[in-house]
Amino acid sequence: MQTSYNGTNLGKLDLKLLPIKQPKVILEGVEVSASAACSVHGQFKGEPAVGCLSVFFNKSEGSTRARDERCKSAAVLSILYSEQHLSHFGMALPRLSMSYDVLHGKLIEAPNSYKKRLGDMQNTCEEVALRWPTIEPPADYDGPPMA
Repeated sequence: MQTSYNGTNLGKLDLKLLPIKQPKVILEGVEVSASAACSVHGQFKGEPAVGCLSVFFNKSEGSTRARDERCKSAAVLSILYSEQHLSHFGMALPRLSMSYDVLHGKLIEAPNSYKKRLGDMQNTCEEVALRWPTIEPPADYDGPPMA
């Protein structure tokens, strides 16, 4: 992990560890878990700005392209996490929202075209929110009560 870390610019960022237990990101009425590990602090036009860093450890994802796409989606979730839960530190800034693929040693920022990806995520969550109430849980479901 140290070798991977040294190959990125993580050491140059102003990072602050976030609590292990975190609030969810709300997207079109759906609660989404974000894997925000640290808040990322910076400036935008002389004003405080914030983002967050998600850490990706997945060994099972073999395709580099699929890993990169998953990291980009996590970085977009990081923007939303920053907007919804870190705005007291400053304006949420997409370029401060990123995902760190530890096994491949890549630091992936939210893509410039993040609004298209966000739109796709919103459409998916909207579909989930519409269909979820009509789905019967499996007979062996032992999770929290479904409302």
